[in-house]
Amino acid sequence: MKEHTTQEIADKVQTIFDAEHAKHYCMGWESKGCITVDKNTNEEVKVTISCMYEAPSPTLDVLMQLAEFFGTNNINDDDRFANGGCETCDYGSSYGYTLTVRPESSNV
Repeated sequence: MKEHTTQEIADKVQTIFDAEHAKHYCMGWESKGCITVDKNTNEEVKVTISCMYEAPSPTLDVLMQLAEFFGTNNINDDDRFANGGCETCDYGSSYGYTLTVRPESSNV
């Protein structure tokens, strides 16, 4: 698995999801504030993707770009969450998941 700084990870994931948003509109997507890098070690990277109204889709194209960037196909969309907002308009909601990236398993 390739090592990157936390800022490099945040910037790359933001770029990938911004491009995905341009192709497949996701209501609530923002160019800042929807991505957080929660953990960055040589054994595991955790990136939370969230936005208001709906979670951006982890499409195959997105996952392949991330796999190339991280140098591993061992990427899972763990810890999905849905926190509703306003009862009538859902303003203030948060929907998303955590991407967990790990090195390739050696016992395949």
